[in-house]
Amino acid sequence: MEQHPYGSFTSPKENVYAKWYVDAKDYYYAVSEALMAAKEEIFIEDWWLSPELYLRRPPAQNKEYRLDYLLKKKANEGVKIYIVLFDEVPAIMYLNSKHAELALHHKNIKVFRHGENTFFANVEWGLHMLWNRLFPNAESIKHPDTDPVAYWTHHEKIVVVDRNTAFIGGLDLCFGRYDTHAHKLADFPKFANFSEVWPGQDYNNVRIKDFVEVQKWAITLISKDVSARMPWHDISIGFIGAPAVDVANHFIERWNYIKSRNALNYFIRCSHPLLKKSVASDFLEEDIRTYKYFNETTDVDSTKGTCSVQILRSVCRWSHGIEIEDSIHQAYVQTIKEAQHFIYIENQFFMTGNDEKSIFHNMIGKALIERIIRAYKNNEKFRVMVVMPLVPGFEGQFDAEMAVALRITLEFEYRTICRGDGSIFEKLKQAGIQNPDEYISFYALRTHDKIDSEAVKKAKDQILSKMSQELSSKVSPVLNLVNDPIITEQIYIHSKLMIVDDEIVICGSANVNDRSQLGRHDSEIAAIIRDKDKIDSKLAGKHVN
Repeated sequence: MEQHPYGSFTSPKENVYAKWYVDAKDYYYAVSEALMAAKEEIFIEDWWLSPELYLRRPPAQNKEYRLDYLLKKKANEGVKIYIVLFDEVPAIMYLNSKHAELALHHKNIKVFRHGENTFFANVEWGLHMLWNRLFPNAESIKHPDTDPVAYWTHHEKIVVVDRNTAFIGGLDLCFGRYDTHAHKLADFPKFANFSEVWPGQDYNNVRIKDFVEVQKWAITLISKDVSARMPWHDISIGFIGAPAVDVANHFIERWNYIKSRNALNYFIRCSHPLLKKSVASDFLEEDIRTYKYFNETTDVDSTKGTCSVQILRSVCRWSHGIEIEDSIHQAYVQTIKEAQHFIYIENQFFMTGNDEKSIFHNMIGKALIERIIRAYKNNEKFRVMVVMPLVPGFEGQFDAEMAVALRITLEFEYRTICRGDGSIFEKLKQAGIQNPDEYISFYALRTHDKIDSEAVKKAKDQILSKMSQELSSKVSPVLNLVNDPIITEQIYIHSKLMIVDDEIVICGSANVNDRSQLGRHDSEIAAIIRDKDKIDSKLAGKHVN
């Protein structure tokens, strides 16, 4: 067997204990347990981090689990905490990583903010805006790689505790992500005994109003008495033992690379230490730990799990100081080619190359087409199911001047799926498949709810801070109570997941687009997991194990 499949920086690790988390309630709870148990080190990397995020809800009953309070508590206990945040372009992004850095100031908490050419990206954005003002009718569709405002981000979502427990996936520790399996649209839900669950900007619907001035986290951007929040569906995974060491080493490489880029900064040179990498063999001896999850406790041996786990990533010289690694993309393509029965994909985006002529360079679509055609020619039962957002998560109506990104994203997704000779559906028809939807289908999710007007009215006076009262009139609609209005909204799919034949999972931070897959753009991390623990089941009407 190849030692490092898919061109990854590390090899598969066997006998691993791994756990999936569907939606943020379970994930944030598990992360809070891990952080509370930290003895020596915590590593965190996020695209966006909100210090005021509550990892457990409702907030009124879980104040100690606000992220900044929890991290400072561990720092006061002597735990060393290292955080890497994407250093955004302030002119076009709301993340305010500087606020997160300042809010987490502590002698035992070290924060790096890193991005590519922030100064030049600001200049580029300014020129782009000037062009739009001079030529307002010159809107054109361009490839995302060459868009004038394109720049690359650190998109990983990583938490590592004591180099033995790691979490990766689609969930940043930030506002707008917390949700349950019920995907409630209104605040003060029954499951929280009608207490507030989403305070301030955490009650969000990006289609109505995107985040702004996130340092003013207590203000409300949409009115809870008339507007639905946008539910957030996401997947993350956790594991202990050897793969956690690989994730830790990935973080350490990033940390040390950023430090080297700041070698002339005396403050950073003195205050931000180089980190030493670990080897997996340090953790291969029997290590039984007790994990608490809600009201259950589990004793876990990090060397006696049932999964094979290999860490994958997208990195390059700008993001990691090394040559391009696109092991996530290679794993997607190869796993699709080897699929026997079905492929299930959940992803925030679906923009992929269907042949070598495509404007997209990731070949996930091409691999899907070839596998479906092979099934058709061999008269095999084979299905591909793709779940994605009904509408991309950008503010504004479709015809609004500001909604350029929304229209471009939809256009490219339609071109990938069904519009034009190069689309998946047309390629399959050209191969003789008259009904491509017998092999591949696309889905989105929507839900409905009822606003508890009386609960909103009672809470308005009780929970809004002085700052919120001063500012809410500037950003929120006037209270306009209707008798428990019915509301509806899409469930926003943010997952980055592929399941193949109920045996193999790829899960991480990478979207199905060139930014995430090619390695030379956004930095990403993922894992490919093979589970050896079989159960009796049915697949295509047949009993399988």
